[in-house]
Amino acid sequence: MAAMGDVTSWSAFFLGGWGTAFSAYVVIQALAMGTLRQRFLSASLIPLGVMLVVGLITIVAYRGEGNLWPIPLVLTSPIALLAVAIIEIVGLRARAHPHREMLTAITVGIVVPTFMLIARVLYTAR
Repeated sequence: MAAMGDVTSWSAFFLGGWGTAFSAYVVIQALAMGTLRQRFLSASLIPLGVMLVVGLITIVAYRGEGNLWPIPLVLTSPIALLAVAIIEIVGLRARAHPHREMLTAITVGIVVPTFMLIARVLYTAR
C-alpha cells in the first residue's frame, strides 16, 4: 500500500493522471450545489449519491491493498462529470429563460435516467 503522506503521487494522480476526471467532477458538483435550485439541485444530487458509493468502494479496495482500487473511480467519474455538467448548464439556462421551463424539465428527465442506465450497465458488465 502506498504511503498516505506521499503528496507528490496523490497530486499527480488527481491533478494530472487517471483521477483528473474525479477532481473535475468534485469542482463541478460543488458549483452545481451552490448555483442550482429546486429540481435541478435534486437532479444534480443523484450522481453525488452514486459517487459516494463508488468512493466507498474505492476506499475499501485501497485499504484492502487491492491493485485495481482506482478502477471504479476512474470509470465512473467521467460519466458523473458529464451528467452534472449537463444538469448545471440546463439549470442555469432555465433560470435565465424561465419561459423554457418545460423544455429544460424534459432535458433533465432524459439526462438523469441515461446516467443511471450507463452506471448500471458498467457495474453489471463486470
